[in-house]
Amino acid sequence: MRDAEKDLAMCEAATPGPWVVDDVNGVIWNLEGKRVFELGGYEEPDDHLFIAESREALPYWIQRAQAAEAALRWYADQNNYSIPHLGCSPKVMADRGKRAHNTLNEIEVVK
Repeated sequence: MRDAEKDLAMCEAATPGPWVVDDVNGVIWNLEGKRVFELGGYEEPDDHLFIAESREALPYWIQRAQAAEAALRWYADQNNYSIPHLGCSPKVMADRGKRAHNTLNEIEVVK
């Protein structure tokens, strides 16, 4: 199983992106002109693009998944539901989906 926090830390430790593929010279650069990766010439061009794009894509998707997971955990927490015989007001009913909507808005699923 992967650890999202470790994967995100790995992304943040890498050379800042975005990265750009230069197939002519066999190099992947960042936008500041720093050589990030020297291509060996044996990779497929699609692999070059994957390497370069993953610098921005991986953190993006990890952060979206973490936000969605946090919202799901809140809704799955039984403490957020009422206990009828005690007459408690259910947090989920009071929330009326706002937490989920806000999370989906934050990760740009809904606007």
